[in-house]
Amino acid sequence: MNYLITGSTGFIGRKILDEFKNHEVKITLVLRKKSTHKLQLISKDIKVIYVDNLFEEDIFWWRKTLENIDCVIHSAWYVEPGKYLNSEENFNCLKGTLIMLQAIKELRTSFFVGLGTCYEYDFNYSDKPFKTKTPLKATSPYTLAKISLFNSLKILEKTTNFKFAWCRLFYLYGQGEDKRRLIPYIHEMIKNSKKVKINNGELIRDYLDVNDAAKLISKIALDRISGEFNICSGKGRLIKDIALEIAETYNKRNLIEFISGERGTNIPKKIIGEPSF
Repeated sequence: MNYLITGSTGFIGRKILDEFKNHEVKITLVLRKKSTHKLQLISKDIKVIYVDNLFEEDIFWWRKTLENIDCVIHSAWYVEPGKYLNSEENFNCLKGTLIMLQAIKELRTSFFVGLGTCYEYDFNYSDKPFKTKTPLKATSPYTLAKISLFNSLKILEKTTNFKFAWCRLFYLYGQGEDKRRLIPYIHEMIKNSKKVKINNGELIRDYLDVNDAAKLISKIALDRISGEFNICSGKGRLIKDIALEIAETYNKRNLIEFISGERGTNIPKKIIGEPSF
């Protein structure tokens, strides 16, 4: 089997690649040259195709790139913390991915694994754990692009022999996480003995170690399990408890300061998923 992985230098993509290295399969990476340093030594058995921006490539490039590929694991996307939700880059990612899908259809690549998000779900249903049957609702360019891609995959599946898996990620944490995200931010501030101000500490979120998420996604790809999946723990944790737990490992609980205030109307108190495995 020949697997092509995009986004293999990203937070989740790197872990997926690590999982695949443990299996006897052929691996092709689509990689930005300037991102090569983010990966440890690449095995000579792994084929690397360098690109400036895969979302700007045309159908001819994708036809050549996907030749003899059996499965695509598409983890590349624009996800800069604090910017990605409302960025127009989401539409560039969607457009580029749809061109990829056109080539997949022409070449009859049989399986595709896409990474979605828990933000696709309609937050009006957040009083209960989100199921894969929970209605979807686009509330930002990010969720609109992801839901549009998901619907495109469903249409493609109906018109060809193509199959796909859609893996909705909840809150991930772990090694390699961007320092601007909540958990590494708390660690960094406390290490430097700086006060950490936590707003909306009463929010409940479903956190999962990125390594566990990568194992689930890799199993889906390797076993070719089609369908929609929640990649989550199924357990909710208060943001304030997470912050205090981190502070206690440094014996600096006093550095955590909770700020009371109204949360935004579009921010649900609880985001928990019903695990698919």
